[in-house]
Amino acid sequence: MKQLPLLFIFLLIFSCTKKDNSEIENLEIPDCVEQLTIDNQGGLTIQRVRVQKVKNEFHFWLNTDVLQADLTEFVVDEKCNLVCRFCTECIELNCLKDYEYDEWITIWER
Repeated sequence: MKQLPLLFIFLLIFSCTKKDNSEIENLEIPDCVEQLTIDNQGGLTIQRVRVQKVKNEFHFWLNTDVLQADLTEFVVDEKCNLVCRFCTECIELNCLKDYEYDEWITIWER
């Protein structure tokens, strides 16, 4: 029974460790993604760029704040190839399972 509090403390310490995001925080936006932030994309302005590492590759969410309006937002890789899209009323690419919503980190904001 004495081991139970020790086990609880051990679990608490390891469950509270912060994920190391230094690699993402020091990441430079690829040129093609930066160009997308300058150009209007179909009349939509990118408001922020968020990034997440998936299978040793950085994916960039080109966030235009249009999900509330039932429009589509895109996720591209480091070479600006489309890897996923987020939308509220469309058939999704089979990619949403690859992302953790809480793990997107904003690296650029208008």
